[in-house]
Amino acid sequence: MLKNNQIKKEGDEMTRVEGTVYKLDKVMQIEGFRGFIVEAGNDSHPSKKKVNLGMRRIISTCYYPLYLVLAGEQEINIYPLDDDENDIRSLLQDKGYKVTLKADYRKYQGAWEQAIGMGFDYGIVGVFTENGYAARERLWADCWEHSLEMKFVKPGMLNIEGHDIQEIRIELVLTDVYDKGRELIIKALSKPNSMTGKQLVEYLKDSGLEDVITAVRYYEPD
Repeated sequence: MLKNNQIKKEGDEMTRVEGTVYKLDKVMQIEGFRGFIVEAGNDSHPSKKKVNLGMRRIISTCYYPLYLVLAGEQEINIYPLDDDENDIRSLLQDKGYKVTLKADYRKYQGAWEQAIGMGFDYGIVGVFTENGYAARERLWADCWEHSLEMKFVKPGMLNIEGHDIQEIRIELVLTDVYDKGRELIIKALSKPNSMTGKQLVEYLKDSGLEDVITAVRYYEPD
């Protein structure tokens, strides 16, 4: 069942969901949002949960809890998936979202799994909060190459040299930027941060990310 509200919080505690991520862009268009399924649990359970993405595309997992995350330009909605069988299109339509199924990938056995991040040579992990999200994609091409996408949906979360940063991208580097930079990423998504370019460089160096500094790209709101 898709809950009406986001995850319940205690006081001012930040909502945070982190784990293995499956991107829905290639299999489902959700008007105004990008969709993600997140396996936030580390322990395997005896029984499996199923997530139906339509067109006979079903994720079957023993790892709980599961979440559906919708990331828009100005908001992120995080919904627990509590049922054993979860039909994502029906659940979203019941809540008023406009959903269209699609198959935006080459047609071969297992293509849809590869497209959402379930392939043996392609995987995604990430963290989502009400302030924004970060997702690291890992692709095997003779070696593991890593890319990071980080977006803020609330203004003022990251200010660098007086510029309000809405998005950060790091493309195809050999260093696992999520693994080494996890604490820095969570800090950036937790509360507003203001810094100089020199300070940011020092933060990256302290996190062991000195070799990707030249690959970091920043984007301000349009």
